[in-house]
Amino acid sequence: MDSAHYRFERLSEHVTFARSRPEGGALSNSALVDLGGETLVFDTSLTPQAAQDLCHAAAEVTGRAPSLAANSHWHLDHTLGNQAFTAVPTYGTQRTREILREKLGELSTQISVPVLEKRVGELEEMLARSPPGAVRMYLRGVLGTNRWLLDAAPTLRIVPPNHGFQGKVRLPGSRHAELVSFGGGHTESDALLYLPDDGLLATGDLVVVETHPNVRSGDAEQWLGILRRMEQLRPERVVPGHGPVGGPEAIEAVRDYLSTLLKLAQGFGPVDIPPRFAGWAMADQFEGNVEFLRSQRSR
Repeated sequence: MDSAHYRFERLSEHVTFARSRPEGGALSNSALVDLGGETLVFDTSLTPQAAQDLCHAAAEVTGRAPSLAANSHWHLDHTLGNQAFTAVPTYGTQRTREILREKLGELSTQISVPVLEKRVGELEEMLARSPPGAVRMYLRGVLGTNRWLLDAAPTLRIVPPNHGFQGKVRLPGSRHAELVSFGGGHTESDALLYLPDDGLLATGDLVVVETHPNVRSGDAEQWLGILRRMEQLRPERVVPGHGPVGGPEAIEAVRDYLSTLLKLAQGFGPVDIPPRFAGWAMADQFEGNVEFLRSQRSR
């Protein structure tokens, strides 16, 4: 079932992990879940091309087309694929729905043809000047993703989830599945998919594996509290927003990262990435994360 956008991995009889490919049009991971009489897509990706791959894969592994979708938070790599799911209930927290409506003009500009054409041109120039190595590989992936976006740009539209919830909602189907929100950490409002019978937690970007998280849309202190509450659910496996599937240690790794960032942000001047995080993907996030936390502290 692998495609230009995903590598698919069966995690159990009922759950399939869709891990985004570096140069594809997904950017973030998704999960496909057989809920028993219902088929769920958790996080709908960045582009309609990738979202269609999720639809095809979900039908193949469950025997039915997706009948539900859900968003972990408002970032476009988790919600822009919603336009492929307008015929089915799509869940998100009430605040996620509001944020997408409030930011509609700003976000629509970001995915307009002129803006994407400029971004692709700039990335092509940067790639041409970049020597072989990790930075070049990273730029190639970013360029590939933006080319997929540009291809779809004339028809792109932002579609907020059509079903809002607060706190917790049990999803339709014969198997136990819940969307749970402990408030905001990565963004103002984040949601998890909890599958207790599978011992599985799909986290959106509250947990990323071997990847620098982006702290600039939320609250790192509250995020730490959410991670503690996630651990109390005792998941055996964690499906992250970015990176490979992990275990409970993935939650601890993000907690270590956030705690370290908060300590580093107490100082002044440039800081190096601590060695234990140096090999993580999206290393360009680190400096911006520290600067953001320092700006928050100075307010």
